[in-house]
Amino acid sequence: MKLHRETRRIDTSAGKMKMLLLRPDKGRELRPGLLWIHGGGYVMGFPAMVYLTMGRALGKHLGAVVLSPDYRRAYRAPYPAALEDCYTALKYLYDRAEELGVDRNRIIVGGESAGGGLAAAVCLLARDRGEIPVRLQLPLYPMLDCEDTDSSRDNHAHGWGTRRNHWGWSVYLRDLYGSGQVPPYASPSRNTDYRNLPPCYTYIEDGEPFLDETLAYVQHLREAGVDARADVFHGKTHGFDVMFWTRNARSAKEKLFRETKRLLSACLLLPALMLCLVQPALADPAGRGHVHDWGAPSYTWEEDYSHVTAVRRCRDYQDASCEETETVPATPAKTKDPTCTEYGEMTFTSHAFKNQAFSVQTKVVKSIPPLDHTWKELSYAWAPDNSTVTGTRVCERCTVTDTETVATEIDSYTVPPTCESGGVATLRTKQFSKETFIQQKKCNVPVPALGHDWAAPSYTWAADNSTVTAVRLCRRDASHPEQETVPATFRMVKPPTWTEEGAGVYTSDAFRNPAFAAQEKTVVIPVLDPTPPPDPPAPATPGPDASPDPDPPSPDPSSPDPAPGPAEIGNAVVSAIRDQDYTGKPVCPRPAVTFEGRPLAEGSDYTLAWQRNVKVGDAEVTLMGINGFTGMKTAAFRIVPKGVSLKPLKSGPKSLSVRWKKGRGIDGYELEYSLKKSFKGARKITVRKAKTTAYELKGLKPKKTYYVRIRTWKKVGRKTYYSPWSRARKKKTRK
Repeated sequence: MKLHRETRRIDTSAGKMKMLLLRPDKGRELRPGLLWIHGGGYVMGFPAMVYLTMGRALGKHLGAVVLSPDYRRAYRAPYPAALEDCYTALKYLYDRAEELGVDRNRIIVGGESAGGGLAAAVCLLARDRGEIPVRLQLPLYPMLDCEDTDSSRDNHAHGWGTRRNHWGWSVYLRDLYGSGQVPPYASPSRNTDYRNLPPCYTYIEDGEPFLDETLAYVQHLREAGVDARADVFHGKTHGFDVMFWTRNARSAKEKLFRETKRLLSACLLLPALMLCLVQPALADPAGRGHVHDWGAPSYTWEEDYSHVTAVRRCRDYQDASCEETETVPATPAKTKDPTCTEYGEMTFTSHAFKNQAFSVQTKVVKSIPPLDHTWKELSYAWAPDNSTVTGTRVCERCTVTDTETVATEIDSYTVPPTCESGGVATLRTKQFSKETFIQQKKCNVPVPALGHDWAAPSYTWAADNSTVTAVRLCRRDASHPEQETVPATFRMVKPPTWTEEGAGVYTSDAFRNPAFAAQEKTVVIPVLDPTPPPDPPAPATPGPDASPDPDPPSPDPSSPDPAPGPAEIGNAVVSAIRDQDYTGKPVCPRPAVTFEGRPLAEGSDYTLAWQRNVKVGDAEVTLMGINGFTGMKTAAFRIVPKGVSLKPLKSGPKSLSVRWKKGRGIDGYELEYSLKKSFKGARKITVRKAKTTAYELKGLKPKKTYYVRIRTWKKVGRKTYYSPWSRARKKKTRK
């Protein structure tokens, strides 16, 4: 039989709820109605699980209308949200019976796992509200008990174990979990009245957590006179019937179909009450009507335990229209005296009931509050370091020992302590929280020195920046300062020129006191004197009649060396080099220059007398007058070749094409490329032909952005001079 699928939405207390409806082709006959509730530990699952479990198969076998509600799971709303949604779906199935083609006398409620627990709870709620007659319940391997049983404790069965069971119940019950006040509608195993519930069939495997609670539920139904049965299969898989290819699943399916048909057929027979009304003589020969089939009585105590009410109902009725009640008083008696730590017990015993079916009841209540302690033998113990005091007291009745430890504080000083020497003080305890203990004091207790509370150090530089003095003061006693003086060294950061100021940094040596930090001071160095040295006066030209000096004067050894001749710079000649000795300003670091192939020695003491930039061909030459070089008073020079700029890069497959304008008066080019804009770790390529204007960078990474820059170089003698780097260009390579 084919079942047609529909999706319906109904109104609930929390809004719209979606339901999955499966029903066969329309016919004239009325069909059973099956409310199937999906499982998932109360926190998971969805209505379409009816296709995986026995819900759809049972509906096809019975030709029933199957309704599966999408109830609110516990992570969205805890108990009783899921129960109310499922009961609303049951009421919808009952109220729309004619529209759906459902027989109201053949309504079945079933489900698997947590859906089985909800099915049992819905049957309890339907019985107590008396609105909907449920004819059969099918809670398959149901999740019924929120407390551990022998089978659910330390059980690690396939699919569902102890840890997941605790998690599911804690999310579903929230604050009720573990409180001992869980209602039977939340955990059906907490129910005590199983009378008038619909017949039940279920099955389960003997190794899964819900075995004990399932068998206990079926046993309680049997004791209440309800037709109930459970089949137990060997295995330890929760939800084993989903694995339809296994022997246990096939056998469980066959038994479910057979028992469901049997129980539904029994529901169609005339009730026992109708049979008694038709043949009263057979039921009660004395002509008093039908014979009551009384159920087990139940007893209810008043809140103050002063009265007990006994109730019993006839099993032939689904409501409370036929019942017997009787209320009798109860007599209290003290059965256990209270102590300081335990409650006393009162036993309430009911009087005898007139109805012999009711028995005398007793109730033991721990209602007498414990006695107050009578404390004695107060004692106090100081800690060895006098930081705490422990008070001890003993009860006269129960010999219970109670202690409390509090911290101490300084009450007053006999000899106040200083930063460097200790003192003498009187200590007292802080207030005890327990009223029995009183505050304690202890005199002439030595206290340690306070220690210095140093303020932040201050630093003072000498007028010539040659030394730094650090000073720090104690906040408690400023008469004992700590100070230390260390020398400072000078480091040139930017040499001055004749147009720009320079900068230097004085750095102090490390202080011996670790509280003092090394200091730095930045100073500004004035610009150099841009005035070049004057030209020497021209010698007097003798007349035609002047006679030569027969005895020329000898050269003065203290006079400066004669000016050198023109200096060759590549193919250019520089003749504007002077050797006059002028007093200049200090330059640091010393310029890295050479003269006549000899480098200026590192550590030489010299100064820059004057400086001038001239242009020789395409080269820029810096002329410098040097003073103080050992045995030499002359000038030195350095060459700055003219740079070139890059043209836009062109990308190729894993390569870049680099082009530039041809340079003049140079010997070659130097390329630098990198993946980083800072050119850290860049690779360099030297081009040794000045006429070259292009280069192909190969072996690059695909789809990466590279930065490229270029500069020119010129070699003079043994030294190579470089131009500044050009502006960098970037380009992304192709794949």
